[in-house]
Amino acid sequence: DHIDDIRESSDGGMGHAGEFETSLMLYLSSFNISKDDYIDEPVSVDKGLSSDLYAANTFDRYRFFDDFTDSGVVGTPSFASKEKGEIIMKMLNQEYEKIVVNHFGGESHSTFS
Repeated sequence: DHIDDIRESSDGGMGHAGEFETSLMLYLSSFNISKDDYIDEPVSVDKGLSSDLYAANTFDRYRFFDDFTDSGVVGTPSFASKEKGEIIMKMLNQEYEKIVVNHFGGESHSTFS
């Protein structure tokens, strides 16, 4: 898993507006991001249920953000970087390409490894 290779936050750090999403935004639209506004609010990781995008959840359910975050952040944006965002974007493009190739046929032209 490429995410494990670049991730710096602990479990609970890659939720809404955390390391993953903020890295993508820094890569795609950095002028909209102000590091002065970062609020680290990692969520506790309960066995079987976490709001971390890469937690090994056994199940998930919708919860109102107010139930587990004061700021709306669910993660650790201070670990985000534009460089990580570029890697994540390339990884996502590769995964989307696999879906399209598997569904419609053809061959892969991905350069990400």
